[in-house]
Amino acid sequence: MLLHLGYTPLEGVSVEPKTLNLMSGGQTVRVALRLPAAYDPRDVVLSSVSVEGRLFADPSSVSFADVNGAGVNQMSLKFDRAAFEALFPEGDSVLVTVTGEIRDRTWFRGAETIRAIRPPHGIGALHADEG
Repeated sequence: MLLHLGYTPLEGVSVEPKTLNLMSGGQTVRVALRLPAAYDPRDVVLSSVSVEGRLFADPSSVSFADVNGAGVNQMSLKFDRAAFEALFPEGDSVLVTVTGEIRDRTWFRGAETIRAIRPPHGIGALHADEG
């Protein structure tokens, strides 16, 4: 049995959309994680990846890609949008924290700041297909 103490910081976290329209009715939020080079994103325990320790990723949505051509894969996961929105208040600076486990190695943590907006009544419905 291994005991993990502390967290390894992620090299990067990207939340899409960057501006969360709380009235848009979108289906998912995508979160991309870049682990430190010493770790393989395929070793992440998918069932452990969560936002705020309360909302867990859909493990069937995982994908891996070298998005910047640096030879390092990042991992992308999707989260249920309604549940994601329920975690965050409206604001220009909303910190989204993502945690998870790299199997038998360590836990990781990373964060990104996004905006969460609630447009005046009726405007969100006009842009339901956006962010």
